[in-house]
Amino acid sequence: MTGCGFQGQQKAIGYAYTGPSALNLRNDLGLRATTTATVEHGERLEILETKRRFVRVRTKQGSEGWTDSAYLLTQSQMDDLTRLAERAQGLPSQGVGTVFDTLNVHTAASRTSASFAQIEEGENIDVVAHRVAEREMPGGEQSSEDWFLVRTKENRAGWVLSRMVLMSIPDEIAQYANGHYITAYHALNPERTSWLWTTSAHARQPFDFDGLRVFVFNERKKSYETVFTERNLRGYYPVEQSGDSFSAVIEEKDGSLAKRTYSFNGSKVKLLSKEPYQAPPALPEVGVPKTFDTTAPKDANWADRARAFAEWWFGI
Repeated sequence: MTGCGFQGQQKAIGYAYTGPSALNLRNDLGLRATTTATVEHGERLEILETKRRFVRVRTKQGSEGWTDSAYLLTQSQMDDLTRLAERAQGLPSQGVGTVFDTLNVHTAASRTSASFAQIEEGENIDVVAHRVAEREMPGGEQSSEDWFLVRTKENRAGWVLSRMVLMSIPDEIAQYANGHYITAYHALNPERTSWLWTTSAHARQPFDFDGLRVFVFNERKKSYETVFTERNLRGYYPVEQSGDSFSAVIEEKDGSLAKRTYSFNGSKVKLLSKEPYQAPPALPEVGVPKTFDTTAPKDANWADRARAFAEWWFGI
């Protein structure tokens, strides 16, 4: 199908792409309306009609139906998502997390942003960034929430509410959190008997952690013991581990950032160096266009985009 359409076919007034992993189109407004088609994330749709926030669309197979415009993305948003995923692939994991229920992945750190994928119960994800975002409450009051930028096994990247993610550090260590939020962790040896974690005593802080701690398993006592701790920090990702050392980015008393590198030898931790740290460029943002595209992508360009998108999305 094209924007001009066949003879007698309604002409498209705009173009968009499916946001969620799967989206049901319906023959009328309302959740009780009959489903006419189900489209997958990234499928191009022709917009035929709008009613407030709802739109009637046509699929490439010719099926038509209504959906909420909040579930649709523009070409620029699709391009932004690709850039975000490419950037996330180069960020070091701050720990593997999992979820206990299906969790929506958003294009931005906002509940009102489009959801384009889902993390299934028990699925593992890599946490790669953290952000505190403002949220408007009923009555116009302002609040804030913690979000994680996560990377899935398919190398998709998007934002999820951090309180819905459980960091998969062993329970024998997690029990020592004492109500603090675990924000990053790494095993410090192949036997996984020594661990580093960072925590935050309070939610919605303008930094990623305020405490750093190293645990070592005591064979005689059959329990983990703390061998190193630092508190009252203003720490930032990335927290990284390599061989017998680890590093973290800490804000110094003068407000500058320094990468602190520590050595770890059995049960001893020693500060090796402090080096000035330059924060990386800001993460790509997925924009929120006010209107949908009104010009159809050229066939050749669309084929190239689809091929590139498939290579990134499916790894083919």
